[in-house]
Amino acid sequence: ISPLETAPQSPLTLNQSFTSAYTGAGYRGEKTVASARIEVRDSTVGTRYSGILGGARETSETLSFAAAGRFEQNLIAQGPDIQRADFRLGTSWRPRGEGPVVYNRFDVSFDETQGQFRNWRVVNNIGVNALVTKRTQLAAFYGVKYARSNFAGDSFDEVTHLIGGDVRHDITRRLDIGFAGSALISQSGQTDFQYGPNLGVSPTENVWVSVGYNFEGFNDRDFQDAEFSRDG
Repeated sequence: ISPLETAPQSPLTLNQSFTSAYTGAGYRGEKTVASARIEVRDSTVGTRYSGILGGARETSETLSFAAAGRFEQNLIAQGPDIQRADFRLGTSWRPRGEGPVVYNRFDVSFDETQGQFRNWRVVNNIGVNALVTKRTQLAAFYGVKYARSNFAGDSFDEVTHLIGGDVRHDITRRLDIGFAGSALISQSGQTDFQYGPNLGVSPTENVWVSVGYNFEGFNDRDFQDAEFSRDG
């Protein structure tokens, strides 16, 4: 499992002289894997303490789970301290036959700049992928995000919905075409759209490469990892 690769970058990761130490452990069983890591990094900017824990388990031939968590505390030498925490839980239902595939990911994240800013985000994404014929597949997904921010003594809440899908058809054994579209709906009623075609090539077994273009698009940091949503 690759825990939280897209977590925000720490100011302590800039180019500079530093001293770092870490320790970690891993476990691998027949159906379960897990790992943990603790790191301390000291530089002229400050000191960072971080801990990462991740694991995955197959409970059956069709059902599997994966989870990851990360906590980071930055003690800045000249400035406010920063804390961040992230947790992810993923679930996957993958029949060995031709039944629909269902996947879900639940995310909770927190970041705080001491005395200035605090932000909580809870995001859930669920998707379904199914073959309608031997050469055509459909996918649909839905995401919802709740965000709460505190800034200068004021609190702000927002709920955002993401809904969309795509269709893909195999022209040949190695070439396919598709079309994807989605809508991002904010609590205020504003709606942004993404849509465009894409082309996929499978040069060899278990390898697939695709390229696409969006005529319209949007940018949301909590949803963009799962879908290519920007325009262009």
